[in-house]
Amino acid sequence: MKRKNILCMMLLAILTWLSPLQMKAGKNVILKSPEEYQIMNISPNGQWACGDYVDYSNTHYGFRWNLISGEIELLSTASQSEAWSVSDNGIVAGSYETSVGGSATQSFPAYYADGKWNIVEFPIGNIEGGIAYDITPDGHYMSGSLVVNGRYDSYIWKDGRLHRTLENTRTSMPYCISPDGQTAGGWKTNYNRQACLWNADGTVTVLSDKESPWSCARRFSPDGKKVLMWGGWDEEGLLALYDLETAEKTWVAPLDDEGSFEFFDIDNNTTLVGENGGRGFVWQEGKGGQYLDAYLEERGV
Repeated sequence: MKRKNILCMMLLAILTWLSPLQMKAGKNVILKSPEEYQIMNISPNGQWACGDYVDYSNTHYGFRWNLISGEIELLSTASQSEAWSVSDNGIVAGSYETSVGGSATQSFPAYYADGKWNIVEFPIGNIEGGIAYDITPDGHYMSGSLVVNGRYDSYIWKDGRLHRTLENTRTSMPYCISPDGQTAGGWKTNYNRQACLWNADGTVTVLSDKESPWSCARRFSPDGKKVLMWGGWDEEGLLALYDLETAEKTWVAPLDDEGSFEFFDIDNNTTLVGENGGRGFVWQEGKGGQYLDAYLEERGV
């Protein structure tokens, strides 16, 4: 809960520097969600946020938050759901718990549009559930995975229809998708997880030879030129950035070597937001890292 609340505050703080709210008020604003509402993603245009409301029985319900009007809506209370990503036009990607074709009730990849959750098209096979993790800004393409015959297989959907099967060796997950919907990023397994990209031409680029339970491509920059990733530790720090145009990798070092160190999002100016040692952490290319409170203080927040 704490980690997601930190994520919520950091993303919303950075978001509002360019938001209509700031333009109207002429000052920086932090928006705060109600209790038990966990932010998972913000649309690239800064209008929408999405995530999960978790009640005291640990039941999850996806929600969507209009950051301009302030309206927060639960997407359904008829069944459990999760909201992982939201497009510029408010379409939410995630999962919805239901029964499909006589199957047992499971959480299946779905998108919320036109006032309802819509289950995606499935390939042939024994589908045991899955999640849609990310959606493009235009709301057309989603990346996600299905549990098929006991393993995770990865896909890209276009408008809910199967568009492409992502090659994998044993099991994989595509956590993010490029803005044009042609490249996905996440992890595939060898002996353990490896951060990777599924390229538009059908090839796979392994981003780091290091394997670990945490290795993964996390998020594309809004312009699709860089991808935020965890590739394993090196003497220089954490391999956190991969440039798709140059294939160059950028190492990022934490301020606290002993504490937790994670990144959650990236902008076009190569500003990264995450946490380090339980504190909000911001890293900027050419400037290095600093804790969130100092970063916000400098900007009068």
